[in-house]
Amino acid sequence: MAQAKRGVPLSEAHKRACSVAQKERHARDGVSEATRLKMSEALKGKKRPDTAARNKAAAGWKHTDEAKAKIAEASRTGGFKGKSHSDATRALIRDARSRQEPTCGMEGKKQAEETRRKISEGVKRAWALRKRNEVV
Repeated sequence: MAQAKRGVPLSEAHKRACSVAQKERHARDGVSEATRLKMSEALKGKKRPDTAARNKAAAGWKHTDEAKAKIAEASRTGGFKGKSHSDATRALIRDARSRQEPTCGMEGKKQAEETRRKISEGVKRAWALRKRNEVV
């Protein structure tokens, strides 16, 4: 269908419908008339870049061996490079984790009561909706 439609000019009615839809979307998203005018003026006379040409130009690009080595080193050490927690801090972390109950398969993470209630209500609503759809 896409091939069949390619090259077929759009009707004026279709163009107007697209324009109205775009204006409604901008109005809904909070873009004022003044902002739209500024955007229009900024884009006038500019040619849009050809995405295919940009992608083709970047297709053969590769990292240098030096850059690859830096990336590998950063991934091995992470953001905590050259640092470690003190014994006192490690004891605090261990103590905090041991007091928490695991929930939802997440070791050492406990959700707030309100969060658990919201999840429960959402699941109940989803099941009720599913049940209604199956009955119909």
